[in-house]
Amino acid sequence: MQFAVCESNPTYAKHMVSILEKIRNSTGIWYPSGKGLARALESGAQFDLLLLDMEMPDVSPGIAIRTVRRCLPEIAVAVTATDPRLVTEAFMLDGVEQFFVKPLASTEVFLREICRILANRTKRQAPWCLSVQNCLYRINPQDIICIEGYYGHLTVYVGDQAFELPGRLSEVTQKLDGHGFYLCHQRYLVNLRFIRAIHGPRLICQGGRQVPVSHRKRSGLLRAYADFKMC
Repeated sequence: MQFAVCESNPTYAKHMVSILEKIRNSTGIWYPSGKGLARALESGAQFDLLLLDMEMPDVSPGIAIRTVRRCLPEIAVAVTATDPRLVTEAFMLDGVEQFFVKPLASTEVFLREICRILANRTKRQAPWCLSVQNCLYRINPQDIICIEGYYGHLTVYVGDQAFELPGRLSEVTQKLDGHGFYLCHQRYLVNLRFIRAIHGPRLICQGGRQVPVSHRKRSGLLRAYADFKMC
């Protein structure tokens, strides 16, 4: 397990790193600044877990997490702060799974919650198994361009392939929550990673596939796409 601790206080950072290194096969890096973490991510650094100080002096937690999510969509994220009143703000950030008050009150509780977060990440990374005409396909959700739903029937578009199977779009939307998808139309769920252009009522996705956008979903889609692309 690879972890990153982005923490401005050296004492807190060393304490958290020492605890996380007790997890089997774990190694980590401490970043004393948000800009240092951003540079590492943009250079291709890979992590399974991030502990982020909400009170970093050089970057806001919202911008830091958007950068992290853009580079590592599936990373597990927990935040820390010395002020417990920041808990509400913490859980409004994209995909934050736990909030810890510093100094840590209990090493045991901290480790238990970190293990829970990592277990949830493993579940999210599990491939989506599609049963189509007596064949079983294992598909990574990140490879799905979009999904079309129509009266209990789904068409899943992956690259230049289309898989047809029974199912409801509402159930798939819940299943893929947290994977970077947006319900842009009552019949379409689109992967934000594959959007190449937005022209009026239509999206142009990678490979030239066009996906409709309903009028009432357009403003929300634009916000979601802007947040996804922002560094």
